Amino acid sequence: VTMIGAGFIGFIMLNAMHKRGWNLTVVERESHVLPRMLDAESAGLVESWLGQKGVTVHSGASVESISEGEGGGKVVSLAGGGTVESDVVIVATGIRPNIDLASAAGIETDQGIVVNGRCQTSVEGVYAGGDVAQGPVLGGGDNQIDSIQPTAVDHGRIAGANMAGHDAEYSGSLSLNILDV
Repeated sequence: VTMIGAGFIGFIMLNAMHKRGWNLTVVERESHVLPRMLDAESAGLVESWLGQKGVTVHSGASVESISEGEGGGKVVSLAGGGTVESDVVIVATGIRPNIDLASAAGIETDQGIVVNGRCQTSVEGVYAGGDVAQGPVLGGGDNQIDSIQPTAVDHGRIAGANMAGHDAEYSGSLSLNILDV
């Protein structure tokens, strides 16, 4: 099995397949696995652990194409050379919010729909939350998209309260993902 993408969701699938004894190859475009969760040093430990478990990791590698191989398999061609032959290819490359409608409506967008601490957009009376909202981060810093369920729940609660006339403020998101490794 070849998995394209080594983020949180990809790792959940990778763990499940590893427990079944499948041969696994991971292709990650970023410089290391779990790029939104770990720094390079921590990810290096995870990549070493994967190698000890027999998982082949291609970090900093982009997929150029996927084609039919002999016998019904697939051939994943990597940019810069190299191929990976596989029976199955799984694409787990993350999410990208669809912000086209908001942008066309004149709402400020960046990587997502930009919201303030009240989950309000740049247009008064219009709120956004969840995977599409680019909002405050706990401890300050630039707004970011935090595509995890607890953040979506908090955004919904804050946006709903403010739409109902209350004055609720979101203190910011904190990634709470936990992985088995």
